[in-house]
Amino acid sequence: MIKMLTIFLILKLLSSIGTPSENEIKDMMVESTKMTMESIRLAADIYYVTYFHYAEIIEDLIEFLEPAAIPLDAWGNPIIFRRTNSDDVKYFIFSYGADGKPGGIGYDADIIYSRDD
Repeated sequence: MIKMLTIFLILKLLSSIGTPSENEIKDMMVESTKMTMESIRLAADIYYVTYFHYAEIIEDLIEFLEPAAIPLDAWGNPIIFRRTNSDDVKYFIFSYGADGKPGGIGYDADIIYSRDD
C-alpha cells in the first residue's frame, strides 16, 4: 500500500510540473549545443598542452573527446572547428543553429565560440 501511495505521489508531482513550452525546448537545445562546444574547447586546450600548438581541424581533437566522434549540435548537424591564422583569435567553434545554414536570426542564428588570448 505504501509503495502504491509513493508511486501515486511521484506521478502526481510529475504531472504538476507540466511540459516545457516549445521555446523552452529550443532554449534547452541551444544550451545543449553550447555545452558540447565547451567540451570541444576543453579538448582543444588539452590538444594544445599535449602538442604545443592548436589543432587545425576537429578530427585532430577526437582523441580528447568523449565519445570519440565528431560532435553534433542539438539539431544533429556537425559542430565546426576552424583554426585561424590570427595571433589574436586562435580558433572558432560554431554551429549553424536550428536551420543548419549560415546566418539566421533567433534559434536559426549561428552559435559561435572563439578562442582569443
